Amino acid sequence: MDQKKSGGFLKELRKEQSLTQEQAAEKLGVSSRTISRWETGAYMPDISMLVDIAEMYDVDVREIIDGERRQEDMNSEVKETAVKMADYSAMEKKTMQMDQVYELVHHDRFRLSDYSEYCEGICHSA
Repeated sequence: MDQKKSGGFLKELRKEQSLTQEQAAEKLGVSSRTISRWETGAYMPDISMLVDIAEMYDVDVREIIDGERRQEDMNSEVKETAVKMADYSAMEKKTMQMDQVYELVHHDRFRLSDYSEYCEGICHSA
């Protein structure tokens, strides 16, 4: 854990909320000098304070300890891409299944009742 990095992150979070050190100190029930020491990396907040600080700044405790935001935007982009790939895969699978049905029907190897059952299976697997 890099205390200076964590301190700089705390300062950044405070400024994002347009708080002075005094205002942050008042909200947390500590002195402005304590806030200053945390932000310079001279001291780290007591573990019992980390949850309160995280809630005040709307971040995860791990982010404070790491001194940086987690890559949630990237994670959501990765998730979105995975969903699109899954949708594409499902669409490709359906297209392949319909092509197989066409080939079987076209080559007269499928009875109409078999086709109906097969199509129902495809529709219900979606």
